[in-house]
Amino acid sequence: MPARQIVQAGKVCGRSEPGVDRAGLGKKGMSGKHVHHPIEVRPRRGNAPGQERHLSDEGKARLEGKLPAARRCSDRDHVDIARICYGHPTERNQNIIRLYLEGINRFGRPVNGFKIAQQWRFLFNAPFEVSSKCCDVMKKNPMEVYERSTGNRPFVGTLASDSKQRQRTYLQHGCNAYDMTRPRSAPLSFWTEQDVLHCISKYGIRIPSVYGDIVQDKDGLFSTTGVRRTGCLFCCFGLSLDEGPRNRFELLAESHPRLHRFVMDKLGLQEVLKYCRDHAPERLAKTFRCGDEGCALPPKQMSLLD
Repeated sequence: MPARQIVQAGKVCGRSEPGVDRAGLGKKGMSGKHVHHPIEVRPRRGNAPGQERHLSDEGKARLEGKLPAARRCSDRDHVDIARICYGHPTERNQNIIRLYLEGINRFGRPVNGFKIAQQWRFLFNAPFEVSSKCCDVMKKNPMEVYERSTGNRPFVGTLASDSKQRQRTYLQHGCNAYDMTRPRSAPLSFWTEQDVLHCISKYGIRIPSVYGDIVQDKDGLFSTTGVRRTGCLFCCFGLSLDEGPRNRFELLAESHPRLHRFVMDKLGLQEVLKYCRDHAPERLAKTFRCGDEGCALPPKQMSLLD
């Protein structure tokens, strides 16, 4: 299935092309007012330059290209590099193996942020890739194409409190990062999640119904009655941290059953979650629920990681 049928950025006006939809941006409408038509930005298919991961015609995620530099990796990429090196040890990758298994760099010094927790090492032998390359292909690369073709620069709504990487970026470049390779503005960087919820509540800003309502407790803290965060429907990143009695896939099965079946059956996510339930430590295995009666947690099997 073409990737553009999987990732939809909303309805568009005008002619679409792979990577960028050059709709009539900024033209005057019938009323004479300046009208900004929506633009659809979607990933390219096939072997586009720099594309490491794409969805094949069968809908399966496929990995191609070289591994990214370790300093640019997310936690998911750390697992992906470690599992490849662990399964194919050579004289050249011994330092990489020691970095991810022991947290010791090539100079024999301990470093933070690389050692993979014991509970996640069951993924080393997984029959599927574990990385964030899909984010590059499905989101970052298409936006780079759009920026190059239009000369526009983005406003992003990221918070410095979201992650250590975003905190470092904010401290280094500030809100208006003119000196970055890809200049951008991140005006919410110094906000907290409470600031965002307070602003939405105070000014009555409309938000997607999946978040529910914004409520305030007796201590003055704001929260949503629905989901707290949203992201790619197919992503398992952070699944073990989902709050509430139901995880993201259980909620998806209730709200969008046809899309849930597509994700589980066509994209093969049910097989991924089953592998995690079968091989993860017991406490972690319970979190990999897929929202289907056929995905019930099997009897626990002994594991070397227990």
